Amino acid sequence: MTIKDRLLSAGVSAALRRKFGEFASVLRVDIDSREKRLRLETLPEGEIDTIVVEILGYALVAENGGQALAFDSITASRPWMTKALEFIIKDKKLPLPAGVPTGLLKTVL
Repeated sequence: MTIKDRLLSAGVSAALRRKFGEFASVLRVDIDSREKRLRLETLPEGEIDTIVVEILGYALVAENGGQALAFDSITASRPWMTKALEFIIKDKKLPLPAGVPTGLLKTVL
């Protein structure tokens, strides 16, 4: 993992902690920009075991006047969760919230 990937992983981890910290602990975020892989390890409130989510083949794309994170596949360490994610994110795109510095992300991702 490059220094750039480590810094990006730390920034994404901090953002996810702010957004989801009320109901899950974000334990680790690893981004590999060369392999286009994002791996998230989290411990939801009340759970005993961690959950790992992995996104492969990601790219930033224009979407309805904004930006989205498109990807080839998403998997979770729990099979039911992989199925739920695939059902919820049918078009394999996650819209990015307003205010995300997409110009910077395009440069580093």
